[in-house]
Amino acid sequence: MAGLHRGSFVEADLFDGAKQHPGEAEAIGEGMLFAFRGNTGFFAHKETDGTLHVHLGLRVPEDWIDTIDFDDTPVAKNAVLAYLDGWSGALRGLIANADTSLTPRRINALPVGTRWDRVPAVTLLGDAAHVMSPFAGEGANLAMHDGALLALAIAARPGNTEAALAEYETDLFHRPTEAAGQSAQSLDLLFSDTSPDGLLDMFSEIDAQIAAGKVEQH
Repeated sequence: MAGLHRGSFVEADLFDGAKQHPGEAEAIGEGMLFAFRGNTGFFAHKETDGTLHVHLGLRVPEDWIDTIDFDDTPVAKNAVLAYLDGWSGALRGLIANADTSLTPRRINALPVGTRWDRVPAVTLLGDAAHVMSPFAGEGANLAMHDGALLALAIAARPGNTEAALAEYETDLFHRPTEAAGQSAQSLDLLFSDTSPDGLLDMFSEIDAQIAAGKVEQH
C-alpha cells in the first residue's frame, strides 16, 4: 500500500556540544529548537550527555534522497547546506559541523481515513497501522492504545484469535483520524512558503487565550 510522501528529514549529532560546538549549543539552548524558513526547518535539542541531536526537515520531492550520496558525508553535507543559504552560521553549523554522517529519513503518510480489508491471522498496530508524519505528537499514544485494545480483545475471546483480531480492527481505522488530520495540518503549517508566519500566529493565538483565561498555562 503506497503512502504519500510528505518530505524528508536529515538526522545528525554533534557530540559534547558545550565544549566542542559552543555556537551550535547556544543556538539550541536548554530546550528544543524550532527554526523555520519556507519549506525548510530545524528541530534540535540537547541530550542529557551534552550531545546536540538534530533533525533538519525539508519539503522536497520523494526522490530527493536518491539524488544524494549520503555514504559520502562531505558530499551530503554540501548538498544539504545548499538549502541553508542565508541561515546563521550557528544553524548551518548543525549540519556542517556534525560529528556523525547525515542520516536521511523519508516522511510518509497515508491519506486520512485510509482503511483496508481484513487479512486473516494478521493485524497491525502503532506506526505500522497509522502511517503519518510526526507532527501531531500522537504516535506513541496511538501505539499504546492499540496495544491495550488488542490485548483486551484477545483476552475476551480465548481460543478464537481471528474473532479477536476482527473485533480489534472494527475501530482501528477510526482512532487515528483526528491525529492524522492534525499531523497533515501541522506539516503544512510548518513547511510552507510563508513559514514560520503560521506558527507565530498560532503561538500568538495561544498567548491571547492564556491572557483571556480561556486556557491554562503549563
